[in-house]
Amino acid sequence: MWCSQTFNKSCEYLHPLYKRLELRYIIERAVNYEKYSLPFVYIEITDFEYDPPGDDVLGEYLVIENQGTANQNMTGWKLKNDENETFRFPAYILKAGASVTVWTKEGVNTETDLYWGSETPIWSNHGDCATLLDGSHQLVDWECY
Repeated sequence: MWCSQTFNKSCEYLHPLYKRLELRYIIERAVNYEKYSLPFVYIEITDFEYDPPGDDVLGEYLVIENQGTANQNMTGWKLKNDENETFRFPAYILKAGASVTVWTKEGVNTETDLYWGSETPIWSNHGDCATLLDGSHQLVDWECY
């Protein structure tokens, strides 16, 4: 920024000019966004069914979405509940713009559905948190209810 932290007469003069240049830069970046943007990954837990009607094991699921523009290798990632019960992702790539449903029940993994393989409910009906960690054990997202 052209002005120092202490506002003085020269800042008073330059400040409107600075704001116009800053606005021009923002508009130019927005217009050229597609041209200059790099692929990015943004993984988020977007849906959660922790207390389904009927058998909890058969109906429990959690949806994870890649809202970015690049694919994400999720091999070795972990999904945990408050009791530290852990689902380890198999060899899996979540494509840009796609989502995957992680079911509590047993099943055969596909591109859109992964299965924890539990015979008992994972998510408490009275409150729990789902924590998603990457392969380096860094927090990616969490969802609590």
